[in-house]
Amino acid sequence: MFAKLDLGGRLFNVCCVGIYFYFFQLTYRTLVHPHYDYFGMGWYAPSVTVLVLTWVLNLSAAFLMPIRYERPSQLFLALQFLVIFVPATVVCFSSSLPVVAPAKIIELILAMYAGLAVQSAGSYASAYFHRAPSGHHVSPVTILVLFGLASTVVLASAFYALGDIFQFSSLDSLNSQRDLIDKSAPSLLLRYGLAWEAMVFFPILFATGLMLRGRRRGLAIGGCLIGYILLFGLTATKTVLFAPIIVVGVFLVLGPRKIPFFAFLSLVLTFAICVPYFLAWLHIDLHGQMKYIGIVNFRTLSVPHLLYVQYLDFFSDHPLTYGSHITLISSLTNYPYTEQILKIIGEYYYPGSKMNANAGMWAQDGLAGFGVLGIVMVSCFFSAVMLILDFAARGHDKRWVGTTLAMTSLFLCNASLFTTLLTGGLGLIIAIFWLAGSVTWSSTEND
Repeated sequence: MFAKLDLGGRLFNVCCVGIYFYFFQLTYRTLVHPHYDYFGMGWYAPSVTVLVLTWVLNLSAAFLMPIRYERPSQLFLALQFLVIFVPATVVCFSSSLPVVAPAKIIELILAMYAGLAVQSAGSYASAYFHRAPSGHHVSPVTILVLFGLASTVVLASAFYALGDIFQFSSLDSLNSQRDLIDKSAPSLLLRYGLAWEAMVFFPILFATGLMLRGRRRGLAIGGCLIGYILLFGLTATKTVLFAPIIVVGVFLVLGPRKIPFFAFLSLVLTFAICVPYFLAWLHIDLHGQMKYIGIVNFRTLSVPHLLYVQYLDFFSDHPLTYGSHITLISSLTNYPYTEQILKIIGEYYYPGSKMNANAGMWAQDGLAGFGVLGIVMVSCFFSAVMLILDFAARGHDKRWVGTTLAMTSLFLCNASLFTTLLTGGLGLIIAIFWLAGSVTWSSTEND
């Protein structure tokens, strides 16, 4: 039985996750906590119980993670585990804003583990659902033309409505640029268009270009880079700024290699969190080191997990939403608050900061909706979505599919599932995969 499961590959997954978990603890304690303790990034030496529990949970989950990338749900599962669960087992126990009893944090982490198990089971189950091959085919050139036109229309509309505020803001002044966008009050359709531009249209074009060779590859990638630069000047969004790196990174991670893709992704993330040590070794100035720590170690891999504790603490003595934050459900039950949950949480723990406490689906949909049990409930719904995604993606090149989903899969790590389906474009991508014919990649153009 274990031979069929590729025991060697699974043990290698476990080893790489163990390395990642160890270095995450180390970098959090030495790089994040000393500089961001004021924000709530405390540090408490874990008890033996907590230490054993977190190691057992992380390593046992790693053993069940996929070895070969075969369907898109595996990419979402890998990111949910490595970007959400592993960091949460460190950050949640170290929160100093608020300070929560370890027993409650253990309950939270166990619920996350159960949610991860549900998602893992759903991903494995989807391998047994088959879809008849599509009777029609689409050429890469057709994709480039259609989505190139769609992207051009959205950008042209955006410049017509928001051209007056176009500017390249520094990372420290992005909020000011976003305030200008809010004052301009773009239409709802344009807001969705800009979001889908970053999450759907450009990633599809980028992924298609990466799969090609020669002049068409250069034109597609060059066009996407210019498009993302223009989009950043309009929206001042960090995600847009780093999108080309993310898309290319996912494309490389999903490429053919002897090392299991999940283990390779674990090692990539380990390197990413340890970069500040290399910067110090290279004698890069402290300002440059802090910029990197602030974006990667703090903002990307620590803040979302502190928010899980804040959501847990807030909804322990405030009304649950029971899903009323979702548009369709809100018509059936009253929403108990006057503002969005992410704004309420931000103002509650950081008064006057105007912070939007964006957290993943386990927080915004699970904890806010139904408490700790909601983490398992939303994981069940998410698994159903992943079954549909896997089914829709059958017949398409799996590397192209995964690269197309690069931005959406990361968006989900810091947003509600229902926001991801609509604003994040996941629902739109599923529809595109379902309706589109198989893309014909010839041997001369496919990498």
